[in-house]
This record gives sequence, structure tokens and C-alpha cells, in this order.
Amino acid sequence: MKILVLGCGYIGPAVAHDLLSRSSVAQVVLVDKEEAALKKAETKLQFLHGKEKLQFLKCDLTDFNGLLALFAQYDLIAAALPWSSTLPAVKAANYLCKPLVSITRPAYQALEDLKRETQASGNLIVLGCGLEPGLTEILAADAVANLDAIEELHIRCGGLPLKASPPLYYKSLFNSSGLPIEPRSAYAIDAGKLISLPRFSELESHEVEDLGNFEAWHDGMLPWLADWPKLRAANRVTQKTLRWPGFARTVRALESLGLLSKEVIEVNQQQIVPFNLVNAVLRNKTKFTDQDRDFVILNVRANGLKSGKSCQYQASLVDHYDEQTHFTAMARTTGFTLSTLAMLIAQGEIKDCGLLRPEEIFSGPRFNKLCLNLQELGISLEIQLFDDNPRPVEDANPRLAPCEKSSNDHQKIRFC
Repeated sequence: MKILVLGCGYIGPAVAHDLLSRSSVAQVVLVDKEEAALKKAETKLQFLHGKEKLQFLKCDLTDFNGLLALFAQYDLIAAALPWSSTLPAVKAANYLCKPLVSITRPAYQALEDLKRETQASGNLIVLGCGLEPGLTEILAADAVANLDAIEELHIRCGGLPLKASPPLYYKSLFNSSGLPIEPRSAYAIDAGKLISLPRFSELESHEVEDLGNFEAWHDGMLPWLADWPKLRAANRVTQKTLRWPGFARTVRALESLGLLSKEVIEVNQQQIVPFNLVNAVLRNKTKFTDQDRDFVILNVRANGLKSGKSCQYQASLVDHYDEQTHFTAMARTTGFTLSTLAMLIAQGEIKDCGLLRPEEIFSGPRFNKLCLNLQELGISLEIQLFDDNPRPVEDANPRLAPCEKSSNDHQKIRFC
């Protein structure tokens, strides 16, 4: 199978890295509109096994006819781009009936139109298959599957710099023009009902052993979680982003001063949008450099009933910057989740059609294959079920055996 990977930022090269080692993949072509991004990716990937199957291509991804001509030459498209650039790619893929998988997704309101278009084409499109969204919902779905009834479900996730500095104590781990500082609503489930809360609200402390103490606040829960049957009876479901302490306080201060307003103001006869100005200034202060290092934390915890007894499901993932490949932890956890999906399609194991979410695909045996592929790539993931006693009652995934440490010093998946 010939696979086209769109985007040579942090994520695209990680996707290509995993795919190059697969015998079912005959060719991987990395595409970007920027020559500098292509050269940087080529340098990063030049020593990898399977590099003879890798090519690089500069292409204007805003040219729809150009996309059609490009996509026609490949069997599968993997997109590691912002949504604004992914949308035309989705439409081109549907026009040609070429499967496309992506790390990003549109606004909730746009999904129905895309669903109808994809269904009419008979194509397969999977959106939001990265870390968040992606692994967050996949693990949440696994928690729901392992418990007979859910009382509470809580997701905590974040990509953080190893060294934090003011004013935001944050580094941008994506090549995007915007920072995650925009005031907006976030979702939660309360007494089985979907509710809206202010972003950055209900600040809480979240401690992770050997890493430190972090802050967590409402941010990115996907509203369709409220449609899951077991969650309709849940007392509380939340999803919060993890940051070093100080991020939320700084953003709230900016908002209170009116500096995150999108209303045009006039300064010295110049029309200025405060949000755009602040975003541009802070963007320069939060660039992730070659000297920076990052780590990723993901924790999913669910309380409920199993076989009539109180039970807790817990999944924990921690990953770090890889000094050998120079992939960030965010690139690894996001890119390798997407590449696993692409790999299964390339192997002919996924023949579904329609606009699907990753948690709809990665269940049962496919969930196990995702876990095993992450394990092979050295990503730390631990899944446990506990009863009222502080000990595991059973393996949440009994088909998977415990494993040992990997050769690159990343802790492999451990099932207790």
C-alpha cells in the first residue's frame, strides 16, 4: 500500500517513522507546502530503517484540483494538519473514495454534513485519531466497556515542557498559529446531562509521581460522550487539560483585562484585535525549540459497578521526549496512534465505511493491537481494575500479557 502523509510539522514525521517499518506499506510520501519543513523532516528521518520507501513532496494543499491529482496516486491519506487544511483533504478523499485518517476534527456542528458526504461516497474517514482527541476517548470507551455501570468518569491529559517558565509555563507542541488561550465553553456531564462550563474553570490540583504537581481545568470533552448509554446514568463525567501551575491564572488575568477580546479597537489610528495581538506576542515566547524537552500525561479513571461490586478502572500513560529519534512525546503519542490506524487499514484489517470516530474502531481485538503497537514503540501505558481493596481484581485486557522494559528506556505497557 502507498500512503500519503500530509504535514511535516512535529506529528507527520512520527507517523511516517512507524509506517516505514511495516511490510504492508510499500511507499510513504511526506507532503508539506514549506520547503524548510520538508528538509527538517528529511534530516530527522534519514537514519531510520525503511528510509528507501520514503519520499518528500512539496505541494500546495489549498489547491483542490491539485489534491485530486495527488490523492489519485495513493491508497491511503494520513493527515497531520490543522482542521482548516484537513477539510479540503477530506472532501478530495471522499470525491475519489480514498480512505483518510486525521489527528484533527471539525466543530461538533459540522459533523453531520461530513457524515452524509462520507456515507454517500462509500468512503472511510476517521477524524480526531491522535492523543486528544483520540487516545482520551479510546481509553474512556475501554473503561466503559470494562464496567457494568458508570458512576463517574474523569479524563486528565496534557503535553508539557520539561522546564516551565513564565508567563504561561507552557510550550507549543504543534506548529499552529494559535495558542490554547481562547475563552470559550467546555463540556461536562452532570447527573447524566450534558452541561456547559467556562473553559479554565473548576481548577484542581493533579499530582503525578516523579513528575510533579499540575493544575487541571475544563477544556476539551467531546459532547457525544453524553450519547454513550452507560454515561447517561453517570453522576459526573469530566475531561480536563493538565498544565504547570500558573497557566490558568495568567489566562484569566489576560481575559479580565480585556486582552483576549476579539472586538476591534483603535490604537493610534490602527485597527487592532486584542486577542490577535496577545496571541502573536505570546506565540513567540512559547515556541518549542530544539533545546526544549517535553512529556505527556494521560490519566483516565472511572468508578462504577462490576458484577454487582464497586470497582474502579484506571489507565495511566506517561511518555517523554525521545533522545534517539528526537520525536517529542506529543508527536509520539499523537502520531503513533494515527499510524496504528493507518497500519491496520494497510493490512486490510479495517474495511469499515463512513465517518467514524477512533473509539468506534479501537475496541476489542483492535484495542489490543493499538496497545501492543504502542508497547513496541516504547510508550508507557498501564491499565488496572480495582475493587474496594487497593489491589487489582483482574486484568482489564486479559488477552495481553505483562511485559518488561523496552531497550530505549521507555517503560512499555504494563497490565496488572
